Amino acid sequence: MTNLNLAPEQWERLVNSILQTKSSNKKIDKQTVDNKEENVPSKTGVESYVPHSSYVNSFLTDVCQLTMAYAYFVNGTHNLQATFDLFFRKCPFNGEFAIFAGLDDALRYLNIFSFTEKQIDQLQTRFPDWDAKF
Repeated sequence: MTNLNLAPEQWERLVNSILQTKSSNKKIDKQTVDNKEENVPSKTGVESYVPHSSYVNSFLTDVCQLTMAYAYFVNGTHNLQATFDLFFRKCPFNGEFAIFAGLDDALRYLNIFSFTEKQIDQLQTRFPDWDAKF
């Protein structure tokens, strides 16, 4: 794994090269969660969501995603809406098709995604040059 200990001006160049495309000015509304039965905003929110496994936590994310999040933060675009793809490269078990399930769980999990204080301490140790405000 590559350690990205870059000087501030190097970070700025990296961020600018990554974020050369125009971004939407639409703000993210984390309070709105679609209710799959009624297709209306949820009245209870997503606080009651509990992952199916205790192994599901925010540290399952990729260092690339953390680096991109930091790039958005440094560039001042962290409050803009962004789009990411959820995909796989080939059908499992040499099959010819796949059934996608769990999108509701994935969306609800993303809406409550956060780090614990212990995880934040570990991230600060791993990335000591990152702005503490991030």
